[in-house]
Amino acid sequence: DLRSDTVTLPTRALLDAMEEPAFLVDGSGRVLSANRTALREHSVKPGVDEAGWMQRLCAVPDHPLPDSVVEAVRETHAHVAREFHRQGRRLEVTAWPVFDDQDRVDVIAVHVRDITARWEWEESLRQSRDLLEHRVAERTAELATTNAQLRQEIVERTRAVESLRSSEQRFRNLAENSLQGILVTDPALRPLFANGALVNMLGLESVERVLALGSAADLFEGASRQAFAKAALACLDYTQQGQQGEFSGRCGDGSVIAVLAHMAAFSWDGRGAVQ
Repeated sequence: DLRSDTVTLPTRALLDAMEEPAFLVDGSGRVLSANRTALREHSVKPGVDEAGWMQRLCAVPDHPLPDSVVEAVRETHAHVAREFHRQGRRLEVTAWPVFDDQDRVDVIAVHVRDITARWEWEESLRQSRDLLEHRVAERTAELATTNAQLRQEIVERTRAVESLRSSEQRFRNLAENSLQGILVTDPALRPLFANGALVNMLGLESVERVLALGSAADLFEGASRQAFAKAALACLDYTQQGQQGEFSGRCGDGSVIAVLAHMAAFSWDGRGAVQ
């Protein structure tokens, strides 16, 4: 007889066999029986109508008051489980209806399980997950910013390369189509560039003939060779302005012509040069 103040031995043995607190209560919440663990840990007195025994069992509920567990079972005739805090511990309170012969709720079996360790593990896992998600979000934002910056740099570099190519093409068109002879040498006076006007002026075979010379001074005759070399090297002294002079140019057929040259230092492919 589960409703009697003296619970039968099989029922008592079943309750006491449980290592966690267990109770039998009636529909009003009055404790009919409790196992040794419940008596020891919660000081519950069977047979006494204690209106607030479950509130003392679970001091700070996350849900409605613990009495609502019994009320929910009485109303739904179904199993109910809820979690509560008590003195830093996490408790799971589970209640089952026990029906009489007419399928009415006769008594309610209540089981209290300490799930603190599981809850702390789940909380730690949740915090770790939240931290990971936060770090992933931060890293994703950083990568998005970096990618945007890289795309912008690519656009800017592409524009710079296109601008440089366009500028180079304009210079080449200007230099190659100039009516004046243009010659570019490195600091050792090795030819780097010559236009068609220079080739035609000196009556040479081709631009390649000029570029094959060991020194641009070979385009001049006699004393003009040394004078040209001296003036060209003086241009590389950036404390001085450009040089100019009249030199004797040697033509392809061996004849000599007077050449008025204007010389200045500038950068060619990132290196010093003379034009």
